[in-house]
Amino acid sequence: MKQLTMRQAGMMLSYSMISVKFLVFPALLARFSGRDSYIVVTICFGLDLFFIGLILLTLYKFPNKTLKDIMTETYGTVVTRICFFVIFLYMFIKAILVIKEAHTYFLDAMFRDISIIMFILPFIAISLYIASKSLKTVGRVIEFVFVIVFLGILVTVIIPIKEMDLFSILPVLENGVAPIGMGIGKVAFSFGDQIVLMLIIGKIKYKKEKPKNFFFYALITSLLVICLNILFISLFESMAISQQLAASDIPLNSTAPITIGRLDWITIILWVLTLIIQSGVFMFFAVESFAESTSVPKNISLIIVSFTAMIVLFIVALNLAKIIEIMLTPAFVYSAIVVQVILPIMLFIATLIIMLRKKKRGKDCEKIKENI
Repeated sequence: MKQLTMRQAGMMLSYSMISVKFLVFPALLARFSGRDSYIVVTICFGLDLFFIGLILLTLYKFPNKTLKDIMTETYGTVVTRICFFVIFLYMFIKAILVIKEAHTYFLDAMFRDISIIMFILPFIAISLYIASKSLKTVGRVIEFVFVIVFLGILVTVIIPIKEMDLFSILPVLENGVAPIGMGIGKVAFSFGDQIVLMLIIGKIKYKKEKPKNFFFYALITSLLVICLNILFISLFESMAISQQLAASDIPLNSTAPITIGRLDWITIILWVLTLIIQSGVFMFFAVESFAESTSVPKNISLIIVSFTAMIVLFIVALNLAKIIEIMLTPAFVYSAIVVQVILPIMLFIATLIIMLRKKKRGKDCEKIKENI
């Protein structure tokens, strides 16, 4: 069933590229790549855009086939279910990371201390409520808030521009290419947003003359994130690695909001809205993927994922720093890279195989007709 317009699908892809990269990501990347962090971001986005192109090929050739249809037809049910379970874990972890980042953002930008229980209970309730809705509803919500959220992001980036010093990002590659490679590996989990596009193929009202919409939204978002990283390094320079959340540190470091009526409060409200919806989107895809991998109905899957999320958030109760340290372990880094690279390649190979089979069947039919 077609549930998303091309516009909504492009916005959903773009929205998925925002939240994680605007919070803990800039400071984390500065730890490994220093002033060359924007080069890492550019390379990673280039790779993401490449894989988005491969997925769009599938969408172009088979606009009515979902990820499950294509994978099952090529690799069989067992492999397909394993792939969906891997995607479930991937989306679930991203959702948990966004919720923990949101809690830290509240502490950093609004309150000195807020109970994680009092914060997460309503936050996760809203996220799971979004996850319980249809893809069509989620798409409409994103379309409704998209412009408002992007205006908030632009305010975050534009207000401190006059205080930035572009010379602070020079010289380029002062320590060689090793920090670039280190940065790409360590922050891999923050990218890989093409997985969202994989999950919605076959559910889009696809128009073959408008594939550029996806690249337009993805490219604009990529440029915005690159500009944020340049701004972050320019403002904080050597102190960048000691910062925590860029979305709060940048406005609070600038004197401009004070002179124009505490505009930073508007950005705070918009960022809270962004994080709530983003965690809901990741939870939505986590629930959908869990249901596909286990054949459990969506409502039961929602309950299972809900309890799992609460166990992780309350019993484990890791702070954001501990979660980041886990994300930096080699096992986690390699797993994230495998998901982001192998799954799109598997989809591309499956697309080629189906195309070849279709072509072969066409030739066989022509031979039969000739013989008749």
